[in-house]
Amino acid sequence: VIAGENGVLLVDAEYPELNAKVLAAVARISKKPVRQVIDTHWHWDHMGASSMFARAGATLYSSPETRKYIIDAQQAKIDTYRPDPAAIPSITIGSTLTFYVGSQTVEVMHVAPAHTGGDLVVRFVEADVIQTGDTFFHGFYPDIDYEHGGTIDGMIAWYDKLYAMCGPKTQI
Repeated sequence: VIAGENGVLLVDAEYPELNAKVLAAVARISKKPVRQVIDTHWHWDHMGASSMFARAGATLYSSPETRKYIIDAQQAKIDTYRPDPAAIPSITIGSTLTFYVGSQTVEVMHVAPAHTGGDLVVRFVEADVIQTGDTFFHGFYPDIDYEHGGTIDGMIAWYDKLYAMCGPKTQI
C-alpha cells in the first residue's frame, strides 16, 4: 500500500472474504479511498477482491496475460471465477510502467514467465520495498503454475534479477 493526496494504491486485493480486514488496514494508513489496484497475477488469493475495489472506483492493473487468465476463468466458470466484468483489469502492463503517488516513485515490472506467465512485480523506489506477488518464496520451494506459463527456469532467472535490484536494506 502506498498513499497519496488523491488516494491509495494497493498491490493485490486478497480474497473477497478478507476485504473488510484489508480496508481496515488501509484505513490505518490513509482515510483516502483505494484508487488503484495492481494484480500481481491471476490467482484468487491475490485478485479475488479486486472487483470490490473496482466497484468502489479503483482502476485495476495487470499484465495482459493475467487479464486473459481472468477472462478465461470467468468464461469457464472455474471455481470462484464467476462472470464479473468489474474483476477484469482495465489497464495492462506489458513491460514496465513508472508512475508517482505523491512524492513516491512506483515501478511496475512485467516479469518473464516465473510463477505464472503473467507476473507483475511492484517496486516502491524511495521506500526500498519490492512487492513480488508469488514470484519470491522465502523458506520453502516456489509454487509454479505450469498450466498458466510458469517455469522453473523463469523463477531462477527472476531471482537473479531480483537480487541485483536489492540493496542491504531492501524489503521484499
